[in-house]
Amino acid sequence: MKDRILVVEDNFPNMIGALAAFHNDENVEDVIVIPTFKEVVEKLDEFKPTVALLDIHIIGGTGKDVGKILKEKSIPYIYLTGISIGSGHHAKIVAIAIKYENAKGELKTLLEINKTDKDQEVWRAAYEKLNKIYNRK
Repeated sequence: MKDRILVVEDNFPNMIGALAAFHNDENVEDVIVIPTFKEVVEKLDEFKPTVALLDIHIIGGTGKDVGKILKEKSIPYIYLTGISIGSGHHAKIVAIAIKYENAKGELKTLLEINKTDKDQEVWRAAYEKLNKIYNRK
């Protein structure tokens, strides 16, 4: 069975990286990228993902809000979030953390990846970690 991946991400370059990461992947049937909590709620009625990769900070809510909905639907998910230095307009993302939610609802870091121009590598790594956590493939 091929995966239908939901990516919840509100940063345009990261959206493109997510799409590039799974383009022509023989294990992936479809990828949809949604930037807002409201759109996720609306789209889940018609798009039935098999897995989800969630940014923690999104427009109109949080990745954890989306995670609660996915958990009710028994859809495996994992979080990605930027690690930055500086603050405000001077903040610079230097790495991406891949996190999962434990049984207590706490976010635990699985892996930190230095930020590169190849964002698709981050998305692939998150997908692989998700598959390990949920004993898939």
